[in-house]
Amino acid sequence: MEDSLWSELQNLRPTLRQRWETLLRAQPPSSPLANPDSLVFLMTWTFDQFFAELRKAGTRRNARAKSGLPRCPDRRTPCACGMNPLLAYFQTAELALIETVLPLLAPQQQERVLLDIKNALGNVSKREIEAFCSVCKHREAHEAEHLEIHRQR
Repeated sequence: MEDSLWSELQNLRPTLRQRWETLLRAQPPSSPLANPDSLVFLMTWTFDQFFAELRKAGTRRNARAKSGLPRCPDRRTPCACGMNPLLAYFQTAELALIETVLPLLAPQQQERVLLDIKNALGNVSKREIEAFCSVCKHREAHEAEHLEIHRQR
């Protein structure tokens, strides 16, 4: 990502955060832990992680181009129960980023920059969602149900 665009995004953090919070508060909470009043305290940390990932995006893109590897990581969620409070948290983050950044981009930049944004946020979200799901009480029940379905086949 170009330094000027990266700096401009950094300057937009307050605008991005406000839009993200608005979108997050519009979502019905999936569980008591998905209370937006609690989740907004994670936003600064999440932006720090996102911008660190985004900074690395150009290096990874160049390495992928040389290796011929696909450009977009697997972004399927490991959450079987759908109650992870971070699902809506990260979905609304992506939407806020796209809504805010897209008007700033020239048409020839859009695909590359939006892919970098989605990949960077996807890396952060996958890591955090997996960490939360690893301690979920519903996980064992869903895994047992999944195993039972496969045994019956």
